[in-house]
Amino acid sequence: MDPTGSDGTTAPVSRTAARGSVGRLLVAAFVMAWLPLLAWCWISPAQPTLPRDCDPFGYLQMADAFARGRVLGDHTARPFHDGLIAHLDARGFDHADYCWMVAPHAYHVDPVTRKVINQYPPATGYLLSHVPKPLRFAAFPPLSMLLLVVPMLMVMLPGSGGGGWFRLAAVAGVGLVCLWVPPLRQELRQVTSTAPTFGLLCAAGFAMRRNPGVSLLLLGASLPFRVANVVLAVPLLLWFALRPARTLTRTARRIALGSGLLLAGGGVLYLAYAQSLLGNAFRPTYSPIDQDWASAARIAQNLDYYFGADQGWMWVHVVVFGLLVCLSQGEPRLYRWTALLAALPACNYAFYLLHRVEVPYYPYASALLCGGALLEALDSHPGAGLLRRQVVVAVGLATLCIVPLVRIAPLSCVEQFERDAQVYRSELASYGVVWADASSGTVEYAAGVPAFRYTWAGSPRVRDAAIGFLRDAGVRQAILLEGERMQGDAVTAQLRAAGVAFTERRSRLGRLLVVD
Repeated sequence: MDPTGSDGTTAPVSRTAARGSVGRLLVAAFVMAWLPLLAWCWISPAQPTLPRDCDPFGYLQMADAFARGRVLGDHTARPFHDGLIAHLDARGFDHADYCWMVAPHAYHVDPVTRKVINQYPPATGYLLSHVPKPLRFAAFPPLSMLLLVVPMLMVMLPGSGGGGWFRLAAVAGVGLVCLWVPPLRQELRQVTSTAPTFGLLCAAGFAMRRNPGVSLLLLGASLPFRVANVVLAVPLLLWFALRPARTLTRTARRIALGSGLLLAGGGVLYLAYAQSLLGNAFRPTYSPIDQDWASAARIAQNLDYYFGADQGWMWVHVVVFGLLVCLSQGEPRLYRWTALLAALPACNYAFYLLHRVEVPYYPYASALLCGGALLEALDSHPGAGLLRRQVVVAVGLATLCIVPLVRIAPLSCVEQFERDAQVYRSELASYGVVWADASSGTVEYAAGVPAFRYTWAGSPRVRDAAIGFLRDAGVRQAILLEGERMQGDAVTAQLRAAGVAFTERRSRLGRLLVVD
């Protein structure tokens, strides 16, 4: 029977389609609220209140600087800074001898401006600056999950047709994977630049084959969070430029357009930040050690490091490409597309293999881009209808299984933050400088005291010179003995050898050496 009425309309079909669209929108709204709430209930209760080591402190301290309107200035008061740097320069020490020593983790002295600067891009700090300081650690997982859901829904829902339910399930499934599976879960449990970009990169991967311009916009939006993702612009730009082009002129125009999309997505925000902070939009904010190229021996070590059996992001790549190859059987176009996708991890890994510093999450971006491409391949595959339905059912069952496992994040984390911070303030706030190691960031964040890294001096002489200058300038100093690299006997022997008088006292934080 013809579904149209006497006036040629298709009202019953339209009403059915409208009901389906409304249903999908309601489920999308539920997913947008449910995944951040799940992150708050599941991960946030285990979050610490104070940062330790490099990444958490760097981003949380920048959030504090944004909140206080000091992001382009000194993040903590250092009235002695200019005099100290001039003194060390006059003594003949190189910039590399002291640039990390006179700053806590994630900070260093910029060689041109001579300011103590944060090495990280600004977006994570700006995001967290809108949350009260005691809640920032606990708020990071749900905020990251919200930033995962929104871009994925924006890219995947329009024009979804009959595949709309699969796409909603795919977004929810990616969220569950991030909450459950290492190494993604690890990035949600510490404040970094990676977790807020999960959704941007997955959405960019989903759009890549059909709308590479959208992928460039989304990749650009990730740059103010993690500027190193620009490495992946090379294969994306080439795909955008060469796919329809037949002449060199058209290719050049498309590369220019693609570069503009990358900048419009968020690249220009990072360039503006670098220009304001350093006076040069194209100067990296990262310290020299993070920019150093690897030696031949280091490249061999990097190969062993990044492709070791315990490297989670390598296994994410292996699983994604294994599924893509299985899906490509009998689909030559998809097989060729899978081969082209291999350029993303090849470019990503090549960049980090050639760099001196090793960090486990460095390969994450290409894994997520390829993961998004896998979702698109599954969505468009003509023979994967049953598999798509199985995904919908699996996500629904996983949701039911997870609900009993969660516990509500207590709002008492505000009180816990105040208790933890008060210990540092009561023990250290009376000092003008505190020397420490891994907890240097904790000291500066909790007590507001300038923290120096005792073990990061280029030589004992430069550290002795800094201690002597500060002592003569009337700056009260304490040395917090912590970790394997600051064994008490070794530090006391070093101070005595340098002629530095000190008094030892006990505190709730451990042993303190107070410079007399």
